[in-house]
Amino acid sequence: MNNLKTSVDAVSRPRLPYASHGRGKRPILFLHGLNTDLSIWKGVLPHISSKYKCWALQLPTYGEHKIQHYTQLIKEFTRKHGLQNPILVGQSLGAYLALQLIQEGFSAQKLILIAPPLIPRISLLKNWTKKIFRYLLHHARPREFLQRILHTIPTTKELLRLAPLHSWLNAGYDVLRKPFRIPQLQKPTLLIYGKQDLLVKLYQYPYEQLERIRNKKILKPHLIVTLEKANHYIPNQRPRTLAKIINRFLHLH
Repeated sequence: MNNLKTSVDAVSRPRLPYASHGRGKRPILFLHGLNTDLSIWKGVLPHISSKYKCWALQLPTYGEHKIQHYTQLIKEFTRKHGLQNPILVGQSLGAYLALQLIQEGFSAQKLILIAPPLIPRISLLKNWTKKIFRYLLHHARPREFLQRILHTIPTTKELLRLAPLHSWLNAGYDVLRKPFRIPQLQKPTLLIYGKQDLLVKLYQYPYEQLERIRNKKILKPHLIVTLEKANHYIPNQRPRTLAKIINRFLHLH
């Protein structure tokens, strides 16, 4: 990636590193997910069509702020750099932020969502679920006890290797507090996920069913692409394949 810079949007705002690549006139904004940073896109940006200029924004650590703070930072960044009606590309919680931006009225030309947290069943649970999350977030001993239990389960042990338990709890609590509620997006939307995604296997809604089920609580994407040998961190694992899929979608829509 080139042109790595640091931006200060306001005195009270954190410093926001970002990377830009390309000289095209059409802007694409890339949003990373949990336990990653803008470097997750380094293998993807050089292979995006020259018609576009790519911007990869690095956000503060997830869990340090409320979701509204992250979306506000993104809006300020796009205003400062003149990114009008950009294409939004988000991975994991970055995809969740892209959906929240749309819900808040942010103008985006297209959406590309990579392993987004689509959890309609969990988002409909009663308030006691949120209370459990809140309790674990603020009490160290129960959190440590839960972590010891989870480390005995191979699948969850792998997830804890990717990010600390506290980060997962913060992310899950944010999604529960503010679930995505738009039944169908009118703008072109691409959904990409990996068949080896542990998060999907554990608690997320099976992406394969999205094309068959017409539940108003579930996002209805225009196109779904599945990658057989890919996990939750597709940009790191299959960067060139991901870039090829994105370019093809941009060309078709």
